[in-house]
Amino acid sequence: MVGRHSTTRRQADLLILVLLVSQILPVTYTQSSVIQTLLVTAAISQFTSNAGFTELSIPQLLAVAFVTAVINQPQTPQTQPVLGPPPTPPFYCDAYPTYTYDASVHVCYRTVKEPRLSVTNADAACKADGPDAQLIRISNPAVYSFVVSQIDQFGISNMYFQGSRANSWSPFLYDDGTPVTYFNWDTGEPGSNNYLRTDTSTRLMETSSGSSSRSYICAVYP
Repeated sequence: MVGRHSTTRRQADLLILVLLVSQILPVTYTQSSVIQTLLVTAAISQFTSNAGFTELSIPQLLAVAFVTAVINQPQTPQTQPVLGPPPTPPFYCDAYPTYTYDASVHVCYRTVKEPRLSVTNADAACKADGPDAQLIRISNPAVYSFVVSQIDQFGISNMYFQGSRANSWSPFLYDDGTPVTYFNWDTGEPGSNNYLRTDTSTRLMETSSGSSSRSYICAVYP
């Protein structure tokens, strides 16, 4: 009778310890979590009772309580990212309803796989869209990656982009006369031609005569 009373008292002590430790842990217990704690505590109490539970010291009881509380910590659900509204295109994109705005490179654009055109005709087709539309400028690695992604998405072999020079020893310039400063040349480039396009196999930059028919991307530059 004394042994049973001692065991019951130890179980009560363990339950109190578990609940106390649970309050210290950096979690918030719901009602269901407390019930779970009680059930696991009872199971551990039964196990330790059969294994000489009444002989456990206070530090050992505290250790059991701590382990029990840790096991019972409710898992914090992974919060889903809050998706905001889609990026708002700049006001100047409003004049180009057939264009798409890409927030990663901050450009309004339209990709033309067909009909493929010579570089001068492609440039004219872009400028026919509006006063601020031109062939896309590859001005940094991000825009270059964007162009390659369009090649992949539309199954394009190669394409023209903005930049030309007067001769093989002149610098490449954009349409507004500013110099092209970013290049990702293919092996052996730049050649002697005066226009820019992507290579069919490597997708790196190469010079071109501009006479062949290629795909292209138009972009808005206000």
